[in-house]
Amino acid sequence: AFLIFILSPFFFLLLGASSFYVGAKLARSGNLKIAEKSMVFSKSTSSLVYKTGFVFTPLSKTALVLEDASSVSLRALRVAELSRQFVENILTDTAYDPLVYSKKIALELDVLYKDSGFLQSEIGEGEGFLARNLMKVFNNLGLSELRDKLLLAKRVVEEMPEILGTEEKKEYLVLFQNNMELRPTGGFIGSFALLTFDKGKLSDVRVQDVYSADGQLKGHVEPPEAIKDYLGEANWFLRDSNWDPDFPTSATRAEWFLEKEIDQSVDGVVGIDLILARELLKEVGPIYLSDFEQELNSQNLYEITQHEVEKDFFPGSYKKTNFLTALARELLNQLMETGSSNYLALSKVFYKSLEEKHIQVFLHNREAQRAISSLGWEGAVYQPKCSDNCFADWLGMVEANVGVNKANYFIERNANLSVRFEDGLVKKQLTIFLKNKANPALGTQGRYKTYLRILAPQAARFQDIEIISAGNRDILIPEINEISGRKEAGVVVEVGPGQTKSVTFSWENGFNPNFNLPGEYRLFWRKQAGTDSDPIIVKYFFPEGTSVAGSPSFSLTQEAVVGYNTNLARDFTSRVFW
Repeated sequence: AFLIFILSPFFFLLLGASSFYVGAKLARSGNLKIAEKSMVFSKSTSSLVYKTGFVFTPLSKTALVLEDASSVSLRALRVAELSRQFVENILTDTAYDPLVYSKKIALELDVLYKDSGFLQSEIGEGEGFLARNLMKVFNNLGLSELRDKLLLAKRVVEEMPEILGTEEKKEYLVLFQNNMELRPTGGFIGSFALLTFDKGKLSDVRVQDVYSADGQLKGHVEPPEAIKDYLGEANWFLRDSNWDPDFPTSATRAEWFLEKEIDQSVDGVVGIDLILARELLKEVGPIYLSDFEQELNSQNLYEITQHEVEKDFFPGSYKKTNFLTALARELLNQLMETGSSNYLALSKVFYKSLEEKHIQVFLHNREAQRAISSLGWEGAVYQPKCSDNCFADWLGMVEANVGVNKANYFIERNANLSVRFEDGLVKKQLTIFLKNKANPALGTQGRYKTYLRILAPQAARFQDIEIISAGNRDILIPEINEISGRKEAGVVVEVGPGQTKSVTFSWENGFNPNFNLPGEYRLFWRKQAGTDSDPIIVKYFFPEGTSVAGSPSFSLTQEAVVGYNTNLARDFTSRVFW
């Protein structure tokens, strides 16, 4: 009996830990109800150990951490379930009160934020196998990263009744941006949808062809010089409204065109691209486009889209946008039919797409938009700042396909950046490699013509651009513009089928750090919306003898050279300390 008394706490702790692990795994796979039962069992058994295992202080402390971890997980599952019900009510005819759900979810998020903070401290102070594995589980669930966003999400949730038109009907513009014809905020706007929310319900979805709207524009709107020079457009329309890489700016402009063309005002704009469509198709299954007799899935989406929009195309043809309009309409229908039943998997897709700029959001609701901006989901051109012995640097690559084709389907890109600290200057050299994998038989439809811009701080001084292809070297003077407190250097680059070209930009900023005192260099590399996860290499060259540390930790280390070998799936941020 004494032996059973001694061993029982260990047995129940192992049982509780196993149940927690199973519950976490079930939650990730979307089995929320069974996951909840596992977490309840984990909490009960760990509580029992905590109460009976007082003889073994470390065991008792571990049991308390496991009990708290189970409680936090149960609350997170509660938020997921309430959110699922909220979404289901928005998409169905079920009567409900948006304010009630908004308050419930906001309260749960607030408590979850506080409880998860205590838990992080407990796990961080804990020792041993269980503490390490609890931290691993929470990292796999992404809760450490998500915790910082809980309060911002709460602010958005609190505004949901207003956003969903509880008191007054709301209209939103969704821009379908085809990133196979890459443009500054994600892709060419081939079609768009108008979503109506009334009394908390999605009451109407109307998908329209952009050329139909553009054909109703009365009068002349002067386009940017680059649109005139490289697209050959004498007028400016909704389809080219996303020329500014700053999504709030382009969204505001799209709203203006929409009102002028079809007399429609909206309460916000959302931009989405084909990468989102691909990821959604993985979850909702294939869709059938009866007008085109085609079944699309995540594997053939790009190929069929490429084929359909280019087949029998001629200038002035609506074929491109008709196909994309049909795709957008059917995908929306499929989401509305299966959304609530596959909520968790779809929510992961939407969250990842927001993080990677395949979805960008601009709302007129100021409180919600401030939170969305802080979350990094508005697609703005962010310019970091710091003071004292610190320099906040940033850059962004922006491509605009001006070849009037879908050649981005064939393009692979990667980039190398070197940053040198010399003579009171920060000198940067960025080489972008563009490889066109198109078959030469495609001719002009496989040729990639892009207006390539580099965004940098306003004080940046750009040098000439070097373009190398097949041993040929050209030196060009960049087009320099100052816009919204930033500097842009642009050049037109053409890459034929089977070709690879490198384009090198060089620029510098004044910065005279004291390497004998603690200091910092921050770099923010902005990802362009509509691109996937392009490989990048970043190398920092410091004066010899300078001891530096990086956050995140450096993946490249040589004598006097440190850096990273990573990708631009998301914005890249690094901090270098000395």
